[in-house]
Amino acid sequence: MPEKVGFWKKVEKSKKLQVLFCCMSMAVLIGGYVILLNCTQELNYVKRIREREVSISSATIAEVENVLIQNETLELSGWLYQINAKTSDKCIVLRRTDKSKEILLDTLAVPNSGSEICASINLDELDQEDCYEILMYLQYSEQEESDEGVLTSKEYQRKVSTGQYLYDGVVYNYNPLEYLEPSLDNEQISSVVKNGELIAYSKEGVWIYEYKASLYWIVRFEVFGEIESSPEIPLFVYRVVEGEKGIEVKKEYQGVYITAEDYAKFIKEDYYVYSMPLVDKNSIVYLSTGIYKNRGEHSGWRWNKSYVINPDLIKPEEKGEK
Repeated sequence: MPEKVGFWKKVEKSKKLQVLFCCMSMAVLIGGYVILLNCTQELNYVKRIREREVSISSATIAEVENVLIQNETLELSGWLYQINAKTSDKCIVLRRTDKSKEILLDTLAVPNSGSEICASINLDELDQEDCYEILMYLQYSEQEESDEGVLTSKEYQRKVSTGQYLYDGVVYNYNPLEYLEPSLDNEQISSVVKNGELIAYSKEGVWIYEYKASLYWIVRFEVFGEIESSPEIPLFVYRVVEGEKGIEVKKEYQGVYITAEDYAKFIKEDYYVYSMPLVDKNSIVYLSTGIYKNRGEHSGWRWNKSYVINPDLIKPEEKGEK
């Protein structure tokens, strides 16, 4: 009876089997590596999305709504509060755009308000030729739950930019000394630029307008960079809804990715133009948007901006985020 030859003996004696076995082993190793890499990239992608939402979804509402000049005094009033927190102290600071000087305004009392802020300064303390970025500082406390379920109150301090600028007694949503209009040979967009409200601007080449119940993004293509970076225009809408526990602020995502077809269509014009209806504006507290690049570990914001629409929709003690 012939002796049976084992598998490894056959491989040892056959070069063809050796080559085949090596190829199969390499295929298994490469396949396993690809699966592991995809899983890792997926986890990193989810992590980046979470980090991106945390970085853009600032829970601070900070906006100057009115400017009053009388008796050689300039007075700024608006809104400053931290969602789902109790504010204990706040103030307004003007910072020269060259960052060489900060000026603290005198905070004025606002009766029965935990969210409004009002501050003033003598006009002779300001250089009328300078442009000032409007900053706000607040101190607030939040309830945090430990692993044992015990609630404790923690104090925080935060400095935020309103994204607004004071120049010659007027408040702008951009630095007016840096502003340049987009040069578009497009009748519809020209109408938006001429008649719309510019709510955000970057000197690198980003214009965001509100016009006839829609938002318009006008972006220079050089801001996006290469198509391989999968550029994205995220839009987070923070909207008031009636929840189980009362009034809540719900976050919605309504962004768009820039595709190769978009590049081919708009690259000759040097600008990318995108519009989106602003649905049910009266229920929106604020918006967050910008330019985001998806480049693996190097993903991040190219530029981002928040814009307050209805800061008075809810009272501070009723605020919460879903």
